[in-house]
Amino acid sequence: MSAPNEDTYRKTIAKGAKGRGCITIHRRKNVNNLLVGSYFVEDIDWMDTSSIHWKYVAVCDHGAISPGANNRSVVIDQTKMSHKFCSDCKFRYRGDI
Repeated sequence: MSAPNEDTYRKTIAKGAKGRGCITIHRRKNVNNLLVGSYFVEDIDWMDTSSIHWKYVAVCDHGAISPGANNRSVVIDQTKMSHKFCSDCKFRYRGDI
């Protein structure tokens, strides 16, 4: 897997990411099409990350942050499960929980 880079960040920001550091972004169809991004914590420059001890986190459009992960595939799975870490996403979730 390649390291995150500025081209990736530009593309994900253009798709609606909250800012720099987003490696993937998903539109959650079962949560009113809200966006959830997977972020490389080291490169996030739009929020304070000093208390985050993970390499990656998922952040939904509501601003809720997943518990975090140390590898890319786990955080991508977390982006698809925002209704598990965000009460607003859970409220809007339409599907089998």
